[in-house]
Amino acid sequence: MQTEQITYQQLVETANDIIFTTDINGRLTYVNPAAVHITGFSESDLIGKRFLELISPDYRDEALAFFTRQAEEKIQATYFEYPIILKNEESIWLAQNTQLVFAGDGAPIAFQAVARDITSRKQVEQQLEIQNTALQAAANGITITDKEGKILWVNQAFTQLTQYSLEEAIGKNMRILKSGVQGAAYYQNLWETISSGNVWQGEIINRRKDGSLYVEEMTIT
Repeated sequence: MQTEQITYQQLVETANDIIFTTDINGRLTYVNPAAVHITGFSESDLIGKRFLELISPDYRDEALAFFTRQAEEKIQATYFEYPIILKNEESIWLAQNTQLVFAGDGAPIAFQAVARDITSRKQVEQQLEIQNTALQAAANGITITDKEGKILWVNQAFTQLTQYSLEEAIGKNMRILKSGVQGAAYYQNLWETISSGNVWQGEIINRRKDGSLYVEEMTIT
């Protein structure tokens, strides 16, 4: 048993993730070396500090409500993502798994948590969100397909132009817009151009959901 305790302590002390415990009121009672290294605060700075004080002010109310609910409803395990403010006043995002610790009589008495830095992932997500917002706001219809022409994503301008909703378009082939006015040779040239890695530009006569035709200037890559 003693050997097992030593091994567990070694794992905690050498872990790359932040590992910490708090009392039921959220005051830190233990932090591992990774917590000190990542946050920039010393162990003495952290012990006794309220966990919420480390969280970015904009997220403190949400975090307080989340962990209060965990304690009140005796939820054994939770997952929560939040930004913290480091000692150098920079911000990073953490993904945290939190276990509620119970006394012998079943009353919750503490929290123990493992938190991992997910800042890089969050930055990618935020960039994608910005790009998605820009694409949605574009006045021109934008479509993303796989190499077979199956629709993976469309913006709002596409749905307004074609009358197909996002749900109706996703998974369908671009052929749903084909009017038949232009011959097979025209489309053969289009696909040969983009299949070779080149950009195709030209006018296409397409058909809306209601059957009406429209002409659009297209750029396909």
